[in-house]
Amino acid sequence: MRRPRHHPEFDWSGRALRDEGSTRVLSHAPDYWKLDAWQALWFLMETGQDYDAEDLRALVGDPPNNPNTMGAVFLHMNIRLVKAGLVEVVGLRRASRPSSHRCILQVYRGIKQPDPADDKPQGIDFPSEL
Repeated sequence: MRRPRHHPEFDWSGRALRDEGSTRVLSHAPDYWKLDAWQALWFLMETGQDYDAEDLRALVGDPPNNPNTMGAVFLHMNIRLVKAGLVEVVGLRRASRPSSHRCILQVYRGIKQPDPADDKPQGIDFPSEL
């Protein structure tokens, strides 16, 4: 069945569909796993080294509910970190895990250390929004 080209109720853009799918996957992920992932991502950011989703997976393991959860968590968390000015996108690399079929991964790097006095930098909120 073809989608209507200009239906006023739906946004068929790639970004909207990506966000909808990520939100759906994240709503079923256990909070304990999302919190572990958040803490591991924060650790990766503080190192100042390049990192990608495979580095996060190495620290927290596979998501317990759905393999797509890793991408959704990684995307949503890094969007917040980029907006807060704590990380930057530095490039792309191919995934090395065979099950990833050499997909392209975005690579990030921490560029600013968070202020220790600020336990929640602006734009960073977990887990209520994740």
